[in-house]
Amino acid sequence: MNDIPPNQPTGVTLTDEVFTTPVAYILLDATYLVIGINQKAADADFRVGDRLTDCLEEDAKSSFLQLADASGKGTFESSYNQKGRLEFHVSPIAEATRTQLWAFDLSELR
Repeated sequence: MNDIPPNQPTGVTLTDEVFTTPVAYILLDATYLVIGINQKAADADFRVGDRLTDCLEEDAKSSFLQLADASGKGTFESSYNQKGRLEFHVSPIAEATRTQLWAFDLSELR
């Protein structure tokens, strides 16, 4: 288990609005390492230090890499660490070496 508070992971500070939003927020570095999460993402078992591509289903991993390498925005579905079903929204941010994701829990909708 990761003992780093989710709002202060490895020096990345999230705004209060992002930290408390009711949607999981995940910030990745250029190697797709999770470097920032909000409380909702922590509650969904996302952890700072995880490599996103190691925690996705194979098909979803391919979809994510295509999105990240191309436009840097789009959506895909996957479980995370083989738990639940999530819809991920990938979007670029001003700092080109980072990627942000918003994750919506689909398991409650099915």
